[in-house]
Amino acid sequence: MSRAKGISGKAASVHTSALDVHERIRLEAESLRTCEGANYSEIDERPALRALLQSATDRIEGTISASFEHHGRVYFMAVRLAWVELGIHATPDDATPLVHVFTEGGRWRGHRPGQ
Repeated sequence: MSRAKGISGKAASVHTSALDVHERIRLEAESLRTCEGANYSEIDERPALRALLQSATDRIEGTISASFEHHGRVYFMAVRLAWVELGIHATPDDATPLVHVFTEGGRWRGHRPGQ
């Protein structure tokens, strides 16, 4: 597979190790956009981009409350985001996202029954 050799692989990790993390993210996102039908393994080969996506997912999951009030009563909720479409932009003015992915799975967040 030669389509990702510029960023992934051992030789590329040596080349990108001296780069700023944000520059590595940019380069890895650029290389991912050149892949046709990229999948999760393509992201796994790009550690800086994978870490960015994990930080975004952690932030989304961290905003999920364990409870909410409705007409004076507190209810408890457990939430699992089974599918998320995520676009990450490098600056507020960027019309095109740096990376645009669809995630599947997800961890349960919010209320923990019995706790």
